[in-house]
Amino acid sequence: MKEILKKEYLQSNKRKLLLIVVAVMILSITAVGYVLTFNEVVIVDGEEEFTIKTRKDYVREVLEEEEISYIPEDSITPALDTEIEDGMRIVIKRAVNIRIQADGETITLLTPVEDVEAALQQAGLLLEPKDEVTPSLGTKLEEGMTIEVTRALGCSIEVDGGSIQLLTTASNVEEALEEAQVTLGDLDRIDPELHQEIQEGLTIKIVRVKEEIKTEKQEIDFNTKRKNDSSMNR
Repeated sequence: MKEILKKEYLQSNKRKLLLIVVAVMILSITAVGYVLTFNEVVIVDGEEEFTIKTRKDYVREVLEEEEISYIPEDSITPALDTEIEDGMRIVIKRAVNIRIQADGETITLLTPVEDVEAALQQAGLLLEPKDEVTPSLGTKLEEGMTIEVTRALGCSIEVDGGSIQLLTTASNVEEALEEAQVTLGDLDRIDPELHQEIQEGLTIKIVRVKEEIKTEKQEIDFNTKRKNDSSMNR
């Protein structure tokens, strides 16, 4: 009788152990399956970069889940309605306020582009080869930045029997002459004056003035002067 009870006890324990093993396996499989439903996503927000795991389906939902706010002018890549994939990178470029001064006007922009060149393109401003831009085209945009565009103007310099055609961003005649490597003598005459502002189509005239000393030899007849002297014998 004892042997029978012992066998039944062992069989019962085996069944319990088997059930426990099966339960653990089911839980493990379920846990693995649950984990596999997560996608790993990298979010780059300006200078900040971090990795998350998410079960959300779209970029918009991921940003909402992470409580990341944005404005319509911000650039988000890929687009908000893009489906999430494992290993995806979501890049957010924040829009900044800038001003562009060009052609006598001031243009204000709220833009997410990276540098000065891209901002000018967005503003529809075309540059000629000699135009000057401050800061330079490759400069990264910053909040409150002011970009200045100086247009090159055409002028001519008449000097030494010839004419120099110049496309310049010089502010006055003196700077234009320096750019054209035209030097002035102390007595040279110039029209207009050196401080005159450069305007489109301006003609600068230079008249060379030289001071020379010439020496000439000329024979001159002697003059005879007579003077009476009473002390002398005739």
